[in-house]
Amino acid sequence: MLLAKVWYFLSTGGQAFVLPYFNVYFDQLGFSKDAIGVLSALRPWLSAPCAVLLCALADRLSCHTSLLVVTFAASLLLRCLLLLVPPHFLTVAALVLLSDCIGAPVVAIVDATVVGACKSDGDYGKYRMWASAAWGGLSVVAGSLVAQRGLGPGFFMYLLIRFAATSFGRSLRIREADSEAEPEAAEYGVGRLQEGGLGSPGVHGVEHAGVPAAAVLVFMWRALIIGLGLGTIGNFLFLHVEELGGTASLMGLMLFFNCVTEVPAFHFQSVILDRLPVPLVFNGSMLLLALRLAGYGFLPRLHSPWPVLALELLHGCTFASSWGAGIVHCKRLAPPHLNASMQGLFSSLYGGVGSGLGALLGGVLMQQLGGQALFFICSLVVLAGWLVGYLVELLLVRRGRQAQA
Repeated sequence: MLLAKVWYFLSTGGQAFVLPYFNVYFDQLGFSKDAIGVLSALRPWLSAPCAVLLCALADRLSCHTSLLVVTFAASLLLRCLLLLVPPHFLTVAALVLLSDCIGAPVVAIVDATVVGACKSDGDYGKYRMWASAAWGGLSVVAGSLVAQRGLGPGFFMYLLIRFAATSFGRSLRIREADSEAEPEAAEYGVGRLQEGGLGSPGVHGVEHAGVPAAAVLVFMWRALIIGLGLGTIGNFLFLHVEELGGTASLMGLMLFFNCVTEVPAFHFQSVILDRLPVPLVFNGSMLLLALRLAGYGFLPRLHSPWPVLALELLHGCTFASSWGAGIVHCKRLAPPHLNASMQGLFSSLYGGVGSGLGALLGGVLMQQLGGQALFFICSLVVLAGWLVGYLVELLLVRRGRQAQA
């Protein structure tokens, strides 16, 4: 499992030099906020179904490692071509979308590999924390490099570090569990997903006990809403900070502060999940995410972008806790041979459809109303989404108790 730690460190560390600055780069090319919003929405919307289909194909053909290496390398090379093509919106957009679609299954396949090999479900965070450590440790260097030399050297470092990760990806292997773990969320009576279709799990493949299909839908709904909020942050926070006078160096520090809490949140994931059920973890993450978004809305009133660093400390409670809990919950819901498919479905909702909604909403609102209104409105959307999920959850618990009476 040392290979998994190295993979997470290198693959994510390389991203710190390019990924956070994509929309700033598009802004510098002269693309409008609306155009950036549409492109940011299309990226996860197109890559999400690709992730689900390619992960299901990998499960069906048992070709996880081969698919991982090929898609990772191809996506890497396509992204580096961005500096060589003419700076026209359609050309840039086509290249970005193609690279995202090809590289879509990488995260889900690796997460499925790691969580499937863990002796305890909660141990996943002890491996995933190395991605956070790389992101935080290299983000300051990346921010300083981009501020002084531009995005060109950033792409070079991205290519160099992620190319090194490819060799470790070739050594990763899917290890199926010896026995099926009992699913969590007994309050709902959630059953394990059954195989269907190409191998992609769905709510209609859940064994009924209580209200299982509805419980899985609540889980997916929460992933969608958290993805929307984090997608807004990921796509427009840097633009918001830039408008307030923030530099690339500050943006690098923001990523570092992200990981000050993200690393321990992943490291202590097993302790957290031993004491708290997944629904409670998701409830807390959503409420803190709404608070975090509202805080960004208040930044213009502070007449300085630097207080944003304090808000970045909430990243561990809003992203790491919910992502880690979701990955573990997917393993508990899906049979071992469909683990990658279920991870792909979760990541598609969390980082795909939800993130795309946040990008589209953010682009329109930022263009029409500005960054302050964008983050206030998004905070209210997340809060409303939490309330819907919470009320449905209460109904499920009540029905479960009535069924047991």
